[in-house]
Amino acid sequence: MIYNPPMGGGASDPYVTGNPATATPGSIPPGAAIEQPQREIVNVIMAAGLTPSAANVGQLLQAIQVLGRIRLTGPSTFYVATPASGGSDATGNGTLAAPWATLGHAYSMLFNFYDAGGNSITIQLAAGTYAPVNCIGAVPGCPALLIVGNTSNPASVIISNTTGAFGSACVYAFFATPLYISGITVNGLVSNGGGFCADTGGFIAFQNCNFGNMGASGYHLETWGSGRINITGNYTINGSASVHLFQQGGFVQVNTGTATLVTVTLTGIPNFSAAFIAAALASQAILLNALIVFSGAASGVKFTAWTGGGIYSGNNFASFPTGLTAGSIVGGYTS
Repeated sequence: MIYNPPMGGGASDPYVTGNPATATPGSIPPGAAIEQPQREIVNVIMAAGLTPSAANVGQLLQAIQVLGRIRLTGPSTFYVATPASGGSDATGNGTLAAPWATLGHAYSMLFNFYDAGGNSITIQLAAGTYAPVNCIGAVPGCPALLIVGNTSNPASVIISNTTGAFGSACVYAFFATPLYISGITVNGLVSNGGGFCADTGGFIAFQNCNFGNMGASGYHLETWGSGRINITGNYTINGSASVHLFQQGGFVQVNTGTATLVTVTLTGIPNFSAAFIAAALASQAILLNALIVFSGAASGVKFTAWTGGGIYSGNNFASFPTGLTAGSIVGGYTS
């Protein structure tokens, strides 16, 4: 693209703003001065794989960010290991030979420097204990981000939440790339925080995970706003929490994609001091007994539904873990 000067001006003459009060005529732009910048910008947007839209005035920035990224050409795996196992956020590059050291750094690198090109990305965690990760924002071009520990021994890969911050979680998703989690144990004695949290625009699907002790005021699973959690396979509860499944908006459902039952195994009689399931603010917990069964016992109450929260179990609350007492409804509903 070239510089298009005002009509009748020299090759590099500037544009002049007209001023009627001083009888200063304004410059007349040639058509190319308007057309060419638009076409140049649209070309950049399209080169980044975006569809030009009159409703989105941030596409040029998005295109620049995408074109400056490392573009993946197929499904890719990046590796994370504890420092004791060779992981380093300072010198690692996410390969098996040079893994990163923290899950948070791995997500930050993918979010800021990669374009998945429509391919899934796997973050493979080696055995060890890791700090929580906040997945805020989507990894460009990534339809699915898999966080995988050890599916044969989930107890060997732990994400521990000990921050104690309100709303903190071992894995937190907010307007993020859909997360698919397996082979991981989550725990941590925290206040008002817990295991997996899907907040506004966040989506988490999980299976083959262990939910450990979250303390007297923590939770195992939580949704806020339009957040969504899908239970896609068997999992284990081996620790206590205030609530196993806590919803303030959004919904949780069993969705394996087949007719396969999900089995939730409880060990050690965990206690749920507030409720096994708590739903409020127009949230929905869809745990039909035809889709999920519980093996083992717990203590506490089955559920509490308030302020528009709903719990669907096919009217079969006997399908909850044994040992739980009757639930309560205050402005919510069950079916």
